[in-house]
Amino acid sequence: VYSGRTYGLRIMGNMVSTFAIMTVILKMATFCNLWNIFIHAGIWGSLFVYVMIFLVESLFYSLFPLQYFMFFLVVSNPNFWMMFLLVVIICLTPDVFGQYVKRQFYPDDWQILQEAEHFKNVDKLKEDIRAVEAAKAKRRGGDEEP
Repeated sequence: VYSGRTYGLRIMGNMVSTFAIMTVILKMATFCNLWNIFIHAGIWGSLFVYVMIFLVESLFYSLFPLQYFMFFLVVSNPNFWMMFLLVVIICLTPDVFGQYVKRQFYPDDWQILQEAEHFKNVDKLKEDIRAVEAAKAKRRGGDEEP
């Protein structure tokens, strides 16, 4: 009970669907390697459109009688915000951690080039490329240097 209202299946369903949609969109954002205006528009626009649809369907009782005022009930619920942070953080942590480990210990060629460009160290870049090629050859089973 919160402010004299009881939570029902509809509020919990709207909360869970909001968590799921936000988590999927933010997970999609973590896998983007190249950010440009189209990626930003797609990700942040999707979040905005979802919130606007949820808000609009909560405003019109004649069109969506079961969803009337649901947006305001969900957003005003402190449990929603606590669960939102917990669910999104718990769901995205393994992916972010996995990407960090992969980039630090098993970088792709483009990641090495990106880092070298960032630090502007061309000689080190050539050494790193040779080391990566040697490591790839070793993983394939060949002991020869390229």
